[in-house]
Amino acid sequence: MRIFIFGAGASKGSQPINTQDDYRSPLANELFDEKYRYSSIEMLLSNETMKNYATQVNNYGSIEKWFTKKWEDIDTYKSEQKKRTERSSFGYLTLYVWRLLQRVSSLKQPNKYADFMAKITSSDRDEDIGLISFNYDTLLDQAITEHRKVSLTSLEAYKRENYVKPHGSINWFLGTRSEDPFPPREVTFDRGTRIKFSAQHMFNGPPLDLDKLEMLDANHEDLIRLENLDKLFQRFDPKYFYPLVLVPLLTKLYPHINQLNELIINEGKKLLSQASEIFFIGYQASDEVIFEMLEDIQYGVPLHVIGNKAGSTNQIMKKTLEHPVVQGRLTEGILYSDGFAQFVDSSKF
Repeated sequence: MRIFIFGAGASKGSQPINTQDDYRSPLANELFDEKYRYSSIEMLLSNETMKNYATQVNNYGSIEKWFTKKWEDIDTYKSEQKKRTERSSFGYLTLYVWRLLQRVSSLKQPNKYADFMAKITSSDRDEDIGLISFNYDTLLDQAITEHRKVSLTSLEAYKRENYVKPHGSINWFLGTRSEDPFPPREVTFDRGTRIKFSAQHMFNGPPLDLDKLEMLDANHEDLIRLENLDKLFQRFDPKYFYPLVLVPLLTKLYPHINQLNELIINEGKKLLSQASEIFFIGYQASDEVIFEMLEDIQYGVPLHVIGNKAGSTNQIMKKTLEHPVVQGRLTEGILYSDGFAQFVDSSKF
């Protein structure tokens, strides 16, 4: 089985070059760019806060390193109040990333994910493939829905399509814990209050439970129509929701969500254990999750790396082949440095 693994570069490369800036899928280090400030305002993050975050990320050189340090520092603090504050800030950041990628996913226009799925499902193809996306957006989900004629509204539905999203997705929502507080009953529904309660309690409490997972179809109007944000919150009235979006850390947030490792990461491991070829598409392999999923890979499986810079694709190939988990089992395949769009247009994958 051929396994295609997508990173942020694939989503960015899938979009037409004339895509409006604030709808263009960001690379990891672009998450705090000024062009996305509309989403931060919606999630109650001030311009000053976002500028400060952007400066810190620039100093660290990598948003994954910054997120990881910010998260791991929490346990070193003596003050319980400071710990709660920092966990709340992670809640706000999660909501921001969710809203930004919801905005990206709402843009209904032709893209290369659709062309990719059209090729995969063409009448002359009769094969199972595996798909693993480390992206939060639903651009690929929408293409699968269209070309596979399915609705992805449960983990079982994703499993049937051999499709795994280890970092979550903007159409996945977790209900609150039973002990999470109710917001005050306003005379009229107040979105800002729900946002504050969601951010404050997302990481301040025991692990969340996948039993309360709700998924919306990628083309659901409450996701595609950005003005329907209130409706998303009202689905969980009288409380609020937690988006199942795991911000990009080098380590894992999985212990914060019960059963996530068993129900999602293990599916990735099963897929990769059947791989005859693996394609990294716009994916940097910079977190430990991919190597956990590669633990049962067979010997001699070729790895192909698709990116938009020759030096970058070489580096990703070298780093992956030399990793202790896979060393000696993966073999070097093709290096394609002209980007995802050109790969789809020109390659006979």
